[in-house]
Amino acid sequence: EDNDTVTGLKDLIITGNTTIDTTTITTADVQTYGDDAAADTTKLSANTTLTTGTGGTDIITFNSTVNSLGATDQNLTLVAGKTVFNAAVGVGNYDLGAIDITGILDLNAAIGSGSTAGATTLAVSTTSNLAAAVTTSGQQTYSGATVFNGTLDLTGSEVEFGSTLAGDGSSDNLTISGDLDLNGAATLLTTLT
Repeated sequence: EDNDTVTGLKDLIITGNTTIDTTTITTADVQTYGDDAAADTTKLSANTTLTTGTGGTDIITFNSTVNSLGATDQNLTLVAGKTVFNAAVGVGNYDLGAIDITGILDLNAAIGSGSTAGATTLAVSTTSNLAAAVTTSGQQTYSGATVFNGTLDLTGSEVEFGSTLAGDGSSDNLTISGDLDLNGAATLLTTLT
């Protein structure tokens, strides 16, 4: 296992599959992994930190599934203006450990699958835009305002919203499986169970 770091890049754009054998990748602006959400994979062989700038155009995008490479759950730390998941996370044989996001989260594909956890925990420092289900074995923490759309399930030992929780006005149904800690107003929800 190689624990060197990758730094000094402006952008990092990868088409196809990626295996990350380093603990740190830092770019000034954009990181993109994969270009086919149905076919491409990103696998972590170590606890990994991916860092970009923190402006609105400094984005880490996964157009690929994201999993640990082997049976050890690897942690994924993301520091960016925004992190976007366009393909499933932690599905298949090897899920992730802790996912820790500093910046905005746009979740367009599930973390985990039904009752099978895709990560140990999930923590987001600011706004979360959820368009897919999340299953963790431990806690989920959404510190900023959270907006979701459609019918979603959030499953974990505890699901904490540090600020407001809102649907997007399109018949939004949210099911929480686990303890709920809601610290802001909940609006535009058809059902909350």
